[in-house]
This record gives sequence, C-alpha cells and structure tokens, in this order.
Amino acid sequence: MTLNSQFAPFSKHAQKRCQQRGIRPALIRTIIENADVDVPAGSCASILSVSRRKGKRLNLGDQVGRLGGGLSEDGTIITIAHIFDNRRGKSWRRGRN
Repeated sequence: MTLNSQFAPFSKHAQKRCQQRGIRPALIRTIIENADVDVPAGSCASILSVSRRKGKRLNLGDQVGRLGGGLSEDGTIITIAHIFDNRRGKSWRRGRN
C-alpha cells in the first residue's frame, strides 16, 4: 500500500500501521483536512484527530472520530492509531500490564 498524500508525507512506520490496522488512505486525508484536536505528544510531535461532534456535523462517519494521527514537527505523519474513550477522556491504547 503506497500512500501518496499531497498534505503530508507518510513515514514507513505509518504506512505499515495503516496496512496492519485496516485504515484506508481516504480516512487519513479526511483526518488531516478536518483535524480540530491537536494534543502535544512528546518533545516534537503532536496527535491530530477530529472530534466526534465535528465528525457528526460534517457527516464524516463514526470511524473518523475514533482515529488519530501522530504528526512530527516537520509535518511527517509518524503513525495512525485507534483512539479509545475511557473515564479520563481520549487516550491511545497502551501496552497490557
């Protein structure tokens, strides 16, 4: 799967994760275009996602509200992952304890 996006380059890791997780390139482009949540993640990266409210308002579908993309400081998409809601709010899935 080759992801050619005019918005941001994809790292090899992001391409591999998209393929493993069954996330289509069209969804990734939709997240990048409509992201309204930008959370810092580490020293030089951030997590972009679309809020569920905005997703419903724009009629983008439920899956867009459950995905997030890690974006580096230079604009490269590092990874794509499913976001889970819990009692503390949205979070990435962490390893099992």
